[in-house]
Amino acid sequence: MKAVSTSLIVTGILLSPAPGSAEGQKIRIRYEIYSERIRPEPAKVITSSQEQTFEFTGANTINQNKVANYGSRTETESGSGKLGTTAEVSGNTYGWKVGGPNKLTYHLSAPQNDIIASITVTGKTCVFKMVNRLKPGFKEYLQWSTELKGNATYSVFRYSNLSCTIE
Repeated sequence: MKAVSTSLIVTGILLSPAPGSAEGQKIRIRYEIYSERIRPEPAKVITSSQEQTFEFTGANTINQNKVANYGSRTETESGSGKLGTTAEVSGNTYGWKVGGPNKLTYHLSAPQNDIIASITVTGKTCVFKMVNRLKPGFKEYLQWSTELKGNATYSVFRYSNLSCTIE
């Protein structure tokens, strides 16, 4: 079974209660990932940093651009989505939903763990939170490895130095 990348693949986002009022607005999030891979090819410490920009384009549509730095390797990814939709990849479901007039929540359900994120907007500022929680009965995280281009199992997989800005 393939786990999806930890990047936040956007399927929708809303900044304010008035539809269309966020058109052209951008939110930028940044975070670092610290992990310890145990299978395959054990690696004691793996770190990466990611930056994602979400731009509202109207009609509840948003564009996403991601830049991920893995040491000497950089990868980029882009896509777009609609508010309120979810996607599924190999049994993993993920998507953004509105958690209130100024809060967006993201949930990725993988076989062994859940990634939960939120962006809360207050005026011209925002707060970004993200955690990776093991499901009951599991002691390891199953995540997609961009380096190995396949599933990998980790004993540690956490996020730090989270930040959010509105442009």
